[in-house]
Amino acid sequence: MSDLIEIVFENIPFEILTRLLEDPYVPKKDLIHCRFSSEKTTIADKALPLDLKSEVGGDFDLFMNFKKIETNSFYVPCPSVNIIRRSKVISVCFIFDLDTIIPKTPNLTEALFTFSKDFSVKYGSLNYYAGIEPAFDEETRFFTNEEFGPISLA
Repeated sequence: MSDLIEIVFENIPFEILTRLLEDPYVPKKDLIHCRFSSEKTTIADKALPLDLKSEVGGDFDLFMNFKKIETNSFYVPCPSVNIIRRSKVISVCFIFDLDTIIPKTPNLTEALFTFSKDFSVKYGSLNYYAGIEPAFDEETRFFTNEEFGPISLA
């Protein structure tokens, strides 16, 4: 297995959750498995809980595995998408194997950046970054917001 790529979006307003779960980048039809955990309940199933906004009043973790995700910038089979709520804001994390990404442009870093910037604007994430997992390590980042980092996947 090669390195894992992680794209993280932080501080997304909770009110956007329903719209986020309807996004083509979180394709329910390609959902393989999900696990939802909160203080109230844990659900592991192939289907998303019907109405997460009404099911949870507090923090939660939603981990989903998909057959594929296709964006305007790249295609990737078997990605994971994690949605984590803490203190009334959401973080979204896309994780996938570096060797499986098929970019739609010659430069993979640019493809990841284009997707990330568009997603960030669409969902109001004030901080986004991508890199080799763990992407919180600034030494393994491709970019942080609009500033490119020390690693590139040209």
